Amino acid sequence: MPSGSRLRGCRAPEHAGRGSRAGRTNRQAGLAEKYLDPLRAGGSKRYRELLAPFGLDASDPAFRRKGLSVVSGLIDEFEALDEPAGRGKAS
Repeated sequence: MPSGSRLRGCRAPEHAGRGSRAGRTNRQAGLAEKYLDPLRAGGSKRYRELLAPFGLDASDPAFRRKGLSVVSGLIDEFEALDEPAGRGKAS
């Protein structure tokens, strides 16, 4: 998997504002606002309230599996930096 690929691909649905630069800009502004709101809360909200606008439920086992998968991928990428070029991971 290419470096950083787990962090890429967070895109709006294909049908939303297809072909519209203004639509894309509005979605990006909306996402930025959603992202900034939990930061502005400054620890005053519980995690469930912070995740709700993103449609995330931390009590769902799939949420935890996905999080662990992302961390695992980042560790794999980090370990790959230490490998000589052209050689796979030693078993």
